[in-house]
Amino acid sequence: MKNLIFLTLPFIFICCISNTTIKEKYHSPIVTQVMQVDSHFNVVIGTASGSVYTITYNKTLMKTQWESFIGAGAPNLNVDSFSIKYDSLYYLVGKSINGDSKCAIQLELDGGNFYIVNVSGMSSTCTCKSDCCTYGCSPKKLKGEWYCNVCTFPVGCTNCSKTETSGAGGIFY
Repeated sequence: MKNLIFLTLPFIFICCISNTTIKEKYHSPIVTQVMQVDSHFNVVIGTASGSVYTITYNKTLMKTQWESFIGAGAPNLNVDSFSIKYDSLYYLVGKSINGDSKCAIQLELDGGNFYIVNVSGMSSTCTCKSDCCTYGCSPKKLKGEWYCNVCTFPVGCTNCSKTETSGAGGIFY
């Protein structure tokens, strides 16, 4: 009986060591590879504390860089106010002084900080513009595609145009 125990203990010990070695050799690289995928750019746009979202990026730079990124796609945008909103996704939303234009960039919340989403090294923004809509005509993203939601006030206003702008790298730097 003692001989049987002495023969099986080394076998169990070798199996345990082999199993650990297999896990280290074959499972760790897969986990490391998944963690290296870029999902956002490195510039922190803001922070979240519960449901309170605060923009920490310099708003003067934000205005200049965002308007420069959009360029000729939305002339005279003149973004005046910024906010972080949540509606199924996180967005940085900019609104023009007269309220006729709204633009948005999708954000990712990571470790309490907001970052611009990185899709294959590209960032994109959507601008919605209407000369009659006071509620609605706002940028949203669904299944990876930007759209402008329907104008709900005043009734009868159907004038809402969408402009998408994409470019390599982040919008803010």
